[in-house]
Amino acid sequence: MPLTKQQKENLIADYEQGLAQAPHVFLMAYEGISVPQVTELRNKVRESGGRYIVVKNRLALRAIEGQNLSALASQFEGATAAAYATEDAVSIAKALTEFAKDVPAIVLKGGLVDGQEVAAEEIKEPGKTIPRSILITLGISTAIYVFVVGVMMTAVNYEELATS
Repeated sequence: MPLTKQQKENLIADYEQGLAQAPHVFLMAYEGISVPQVTELRNKVRESGGRYIVVKNRLALRAIEGQNLSALASQFEGATAAAYATEDAVSIAKALTEFAKDVPAIVLKGGLVDGQEVAAEEIKEPGKTIPRSILITLGISTAIYVFVVGVMMTAVNYEELATS
């Protein structure tokens, strides 16, 4: 039975307030999953502090327009579900990957972590992926350290240090 215009508007509003605003979102394909498996997955995501929803792609695309999640617009094809949260991305990613190992019908498509796009491979190993911002910070810190050491080495006369 098709959705009424009011039901579609309500779904878009729900997507705009939850899915589109969440800093951590993981998209997945779910074809071939049974109802008990969906219930189990929903419970695991809820225990991890998130929410699991099956999305209507066209309505979701309207809701995420202009939001961070619009970077993943190409992932809204076929049977799509989303797990999202405002707090801990790692625990949800772990719950999803553990569940996907047991239920091959769940295929991670990609996601957002802290509003930044991440590939499916990064979701599968969240603890092993170093965020880009941390790598940039490490690079800048190293450059500053090298500069300060260079200045200090040229400012000190080693012959005077040896005699004191």
